[in-house]
Amino acid sequence: LNNSVQVLTDVANRIINAKRVDVYGIYKSGIVAKDFCYQLIQLGIPASYYEDMLLSSVSAATTDKDSIVFAISETGITRDIISAVEYAKKNDAYVIVLTRNKFSKLAEIADGLKGEK
Repeated sequence: LNNSVQVLTDVANRIINAKRVDVYGIYKSGIVAKDFCYQLIQLGIPASYYEDMLLSSVSAATTDKDSIVFAISETGITRDIISAVEYAKKNDAYVIVLTRNKFSKLAEIADGLKGEK
């Protein structure tokens, strides 16, 4: 996916208008997820972050079409994050992925922004 101005604008609007934004990341990506979540909260956007993959799965189970899942994974192949994101997709959540591996399974799942770290 080309990260054009149009794509970035669409993703930003979806985040701003989301009922909730759940941010997933573990290890180094968990630090990024936590910081990103705090930035969203400071902007008044309802957001939560999950570094525990069991809780990520629980979060994913409660998403819906008004939810955004923002998955951060340096490799894009972290099995637990992929599993949680696939579950969120089944619930019609909009999935945004930030990874350095644009050919990864996680990047393939994404609806929106497929950024490279």
